Amino acid sequence: KFYSYSKIIQDYAWLDAIHKEMTSIIANNIYELILLPLKIKLITIR
Repeated sequence: KFYSYSKIIQDYAWLDAIHKEMTSIIANNIYELILLPLKIKLITIR
């Protein structure tokens, strides 16, 4: 019983880590998508 409980906690920590990783990747991608048009504008201005 105790073993399975600790296993659940481990699995949750693993899922939590993946979730944080995914959200950071998504946040970075949104940041890039917002910056990309600005970068293109700066390049075309030059």
